[in-house]
Amino acid sequence: MKENTGFACVDLALERNKQLIEEARKLRSAAAALLENPHADAETFALYLRMKQKADRKTEEAIKHRKLINREEQDLTALIADH
Repeated sequence: MKENTGFACVDLALERNKQLIEEARKLRSAAAALLENPHADAETFALYLRMKQKADRKTEEAIKHRKLINREEQDLTALIADH
């Protein structure tokens, strides 16, 4: 039963990871759209850079989060294998 709970937690963590990646993708897309404006100025470019940096941070968070998930999955698998 404990293993099922563990894998349910992993499933929730994977769903959150997908959300982080999707948030980063949407930010990158919105940032890129800013540059498509032919009247974009320095302020627009500064906003683009801030949005891109935020997307980069979310991507880094998703990568770190995924590494933690992978470790948790390995621990659960090892626990099941020991039983």
